[in-house]
Amino acid sequence: MAETDRLAVVLAVVDGVAKRRTGRYTTTSVAGEQARASVPHPLPPAPPVRLEGALGERLVAATLALGRLDGNCALLPDMALFLYTCVRQGSGAVFGH
Repeated sequence: MAETDRLAVVLAVVDGVAKRRTGRYTTTSVAGEQARASVPHPLPPAPPVRLEGALGERLVAATLALGRLDGNCALLPDMALFLYTCVRQGSGAVFGH
């Protein structure tokens, strides 16, 4: 992603002034040393997120998929072995094994 694309995602223009969508930075002093911290905007967001139409359908599908995954994980005798197998399988796809 180009730097200008990233900035377009992070910044919004409000009343002709570019502002961060995710929050603001504040400067604080700790033990005599200055530090910057990111402070998110309070929830809920304004305008509120609308979970209708295609976005709502995708949310329902994702929730069902997570439920199925959680149910299947409960049946596994050894979670570490399952994760090891998945990692090995993924690395095989990358390295051609």
